[in-house]
Amino acid sequence: MWIQRLALVVMYTVIGVIGITAQEGDSIVFERRYDDTYSTIFKVDLESPELQQLIGRDWEEQILTRSVVTTQDMPIITLLVSEDSASDSREIWTLNIETGNATAHGTCLCLYASMSNDGTWLLVEELANPQDSIPQISIKNIETGQQKILQNGSERNRIPILYESNAHWLINGNQVIFRSEFYDDDTVYVHINEYDLKNDEISILARCKLINCPLLLSPNGEVAFAFESLSEEVELHTLGTVILSDTRFNSRFDRHPEHAIQLQQFADWHPNSRQFVMIEKWKNPQANDTITDIVLYDIDGNAKVLVHFPDTVSITELQLNHDGTLMMYRVDNRTTYEISFIVHNLDTGEQIMMPMDGSFPQWVKR
Repeated sequence: MWIQRLALVVMYTVIGVIGITAQEGDSIVFERRYDDTYSTIFKVDLESPELQQLIGRDWEEQILTRSVVTTQDMPIITLLVSEDSASDSREIWTLNIETGNATAHGTCLCLYASMSNDGTWLLVEELANPQDSIPQISIKNIETGQQKILQNGSERNRIPILYESNAHWLINGNQVIFRSEFYDDDTVYVHINEYDLKNDEISILARCKLINCPLLLSPNGEVAFAFESLSEEVELHTLGTVILSDTRFNSRFDRHPEHAIQLQQFADWHPNSRQFVMIEKWKNPQANDTITDIVLYDIDGNAKVLVHFPDTVSITELQLNHDGTLMMYRVDNRTTYEISFIVHNLDTGEQIMMPMDGSFPQWVKR
């Protein structure tokens, strides 16, 4: 079914290295798929980006969702794998980046999975029944098999995903933030909940309407980002600050006076929980011209444009590293159809075009 293989793959063509100051241990993992028949996971270090190391085995199955890297002494990637791309059933695997060892953790109708920072708990979002549209959210101890269901699944309409999933770990690895629906006179509302692993307690951080509920919490869990104005019906409990993109930021847009804002996309939090990165598109209707900016904001609304792009490119898969000094993103050139992965130093502006032929890049240290 698969071939056990550990190898060091040397990429002989290095594309446009501009130069960047890399710290020891700054490395990226990414997936490479071959003709939709099998996939592999590679690691590349910024100190020698021309060298790419194959991690573990070749996966003859399809790796269907983004790998999630957890920060610990032995970094682990959590994978969801399906032998049949048309099947809803997926296996949960963890892959040790240092040793290449892969471990299976069962099969489910999985949508998302991630591991706690200490490597003992899996957070799983799954459809408990095939007819469900709202996922069951649970954690499972991979050593003892103990399971805790945080939210039961249901057949009601699914909550729009404003984040990578409906549940994620906070940076300390002891709390899970997750969304759940509740109904009052046929009106759909949302709870933002926090589960405390040590005390085995669930508390409600916010109650709000479906569209206006902030899920994009900062790494320390104290700041929430919302794309729309929160209504008066919102109840906030322990959140320290709520950022409103329309009132706090849009009113200050003046860097492109001939253009109007077309798209504002939240990309990633800075690890300090006081800054975050946005991707913004501006359009000039008269000239039919579009501009894309990558912007670093702080929670007081101050902005710094990090990179500026012309109309011909799209920016996706942006992610900051563990200390917020480096930013990685994907550039799709819609004219040449070329795809590039760029690493950008936020302090110096230095850049390097990574010779990576793949998808879903992730920092090893997060």
